[in-house]
Amino acid sequence: MKHTLLILAVAAASTVANAGVIQSTGVGTYTFTGPGATSGTAVDVTSNPGWLDTSGGANAPAFGTLGADWIGVAANGQGVDGLYTYTYTFTSAGSTPFEFTGNWAVDNCGQILIDGVAATGTGTSIGSVGSCVTQTSNYQSLTAFDAVGSLVAGTTHTVQFQIANVGANPTGFLVDTSAPEPSSVLSVLTGLGLVGAGLRRRRVSKQ
Repeated sequence: MKHTLLILAVAAASTVANAGVIQSTGVGTYTFTGPGATSGTAVDVTSNPGWLDTSGGANAPAFGTLGADWIGVAANGQGVDGLYTYTYTFTSAGSTPFEFTGNWAVDNCGQILIDGVAATGTGTSIGSVGSCVTQTSNYQSLTAFDAVGSLVAGTTHTVQFQIANVGANPTGFLVDTSAPEPSSVLSVLTGLGLVGAGLRRRRVSKQ
C-alpha cells in the first residue's frame, strides 16, 4: 500500500509541475520582437479605457479580478502596425503530451505557437493574424484556450504569442493561466493519506 501511495503522490506532483510551466503575463518574463528592429522585454501596461480591466473596474470580467496584467512593448501600450511576437522560455519538467490552459485577450488579433509551430487545441487563435482587422471584442472579453504540444523532458522550449496590431493603435495582450494551487496538491495528497489510513484500519480490524 505504501508503494501505491508513493506512486500516486509522485504522479500528482508531476501533473502539477507540468501544468504550471507557463506563467501569467505580469508574472513571468516575456521577451518580444516586432516590426523593424524592435525587440526587448515586455512591460506592464496600464489598461486602456476600452481594454478588459484587470484591476476590478468597470471593464473587469464577470468572475472578478484576474491574476494577470496587460503587457506590451511600451508602458503606454502604444505600438505600430505589424506583428509582435512575445516569447516565454522554459525547461520542460515532463515529456509528452504538453498541455496548458487559461484565458487570454488581445489587441487586436493573436495566435499561440509552441516551439515556433501553431499550437493545436481550442481557443489558440483569436481572430486571423494573417488578415487582422480591428476587433474591439478581442480586448474587451476573454477567450479560453487549451493548447497542446509535444515536449521532451529536460529540454528548453518556447511558447509564443503572436499579436497583430492594426492602425498604429495601442497593442498588448494578457494571459491568465490555470495551474493547480499548492492547496489543491495538499488536498490530493491528504486524501491519499486518508485512504491509506482507512485501509490500514480495515486490515487491523480483520486480524
